[in-house]
Amino acid sequence: MVQLTTLLMPPGLSVCHCVLRCADLRLFAFRSLATLIELVSGDIVVTICGLTDRAHRLCVFFSVCSSPTENFKWDVSLMNHRSPNLMNANDSALIVIDVQEKLVPLVGNHQHLIWNIERLVEGANILGVGVAATEQYPKGLGGTVENLRHQLAESSDGAIPAKTMFSCRECAATFSGLAERGIHNLLLTGIETHVCVAQSAFDLIAAGFSVYVCIDAVGSRHPIDHATALRRMESAGVTLTTTEAALFEWCEKAGSDQFKQISKLVQRAMPKNSAT
Repeated sequence: MVQLTTLLMPPGLSVCHCVLRCADLRLFAFRSLATLIELVSGDIVVTICGLTDRAHRLCVFFSVCSSPTENFKWDVSLMNHRSPNLMNANDSALIVIDVQEKLVPLVGNHQHLIWNIERLVEGANILGVGVAATEQYPKGLGGTVENLRHQLAESSDGAIPAKTMFSCRECAATFSGLAERGIHNLLLTGIETHVCVAQSAFDLIAAGFSVYVCIDAVGSRHPIDHATALRRMESAGVTLTTTEAALFEWCEKAGSDQFKQISKLVQRAMPKNSAT
């Protein structure tokens, strides 16, 4: 018998660690959710990751070989696993999109934007997070701004790939390489929010990545384009975050030398003439 069970979950709860304590219950299929399945002492331990819709419903398909026993119960616990809504240093990459010489001066508060990207690149280096970058038609728009270009030369693998497509989808080799390394969380930064960043975000979600956008490290020429793009991306499943939140998320815990370096990075003085 195939049975459909829907778990109604409160807002903000995106992981259900379920111990199915029925010896004759076996997993049939999970279609729309990323899953981690372990077999422990005859029990099936299922970690269900993600939300299927804005109503916070998780749909689970399973089959029952015979009638459930009295021992059947759901044991919901968030204590043993980190939420899949959080980025980890070993499964994440920072993507720097088109921060180029002729584009940057057109973006409002670009000094603050670049300062945040530079801190993210430095933090990624400290924590071993992957870094990749792109350039949009560098022949016409120039290369990546100088300070950031030097940083990226030490962080990313090889030369920065050029593209003419607005989406980073054109740089498929970069992202297939990240996927082969087990990286599935991508933090997007760069310009412009409503063009190259947004189109990249949608395509990367379609390719199976979990996409995050650092809202204080992306920008557009016009505020309405920036704000509208952020709302549109969030409604499509992009997670919005900030520079400081991302750095501490990658770091995960205090008490290490890496944490001390990240703390200093977070406390670094903001450049003059930039708004918060």
